[in-house]
Amino acid sequence: MERPLVGKRPTFRPAKSGLNVYRVMLWISLILACTWYLLRINRGEVISPLEPTPTPTRMATSYLSEAEAYFQAGKLDDPDPPSPGLLRPDAIDTLQRALQMDPNDPLGWAALARIQAYSTTMLSTDDARQRRLEEAVQSVDRAIELDPEDSNIQAIRAFVYDW
Repeated sequence: MERPLVGKRPTFRPAKSGLNVYRVMLWISLILACTWYLLRINRGEVISPLEPTPTPTRMATSYLSEAEAYFQAGKLDDPDPPSPGLLRPDAIDTLQRALQMDPNDPLGWAALARIQAYSTTMLSTDDARQRRLEEAVQSVDRAIELDPEDSNIQAIRAFVYDW
């Protein structure tokens, strides 16, 4: 038995609503905000979030950790000049790179002085040993200037002067 359909045909999708004013206002405000932001980027008032940062990506503390690892491994100083474009894998050069990034680090200067004093045993001439000890004294004096109250730095100073 067939039933006659009365009225409108059944549909499976809801009836379309009218234009939503709030949605239109939201889209217009988003378009205006993006346009304003892009204009400020073009004028140079805002830095693009996709540009690389101008700061170095490696921190001085990572150089200090690397230098301590070289010290523990016994690589205090590599007397051979490095290959062009390569860095020396030793504790002294790594500490010097860390101090170039943060020259006001008293513990870095103290660590450099300690390693310079230890590395004098690896040098073959008395003149080279004397120069290295003078460098160690200068490094530990710089550490003392930066933090005269630190007992670790005072101990390293006594160690360097006794060496």
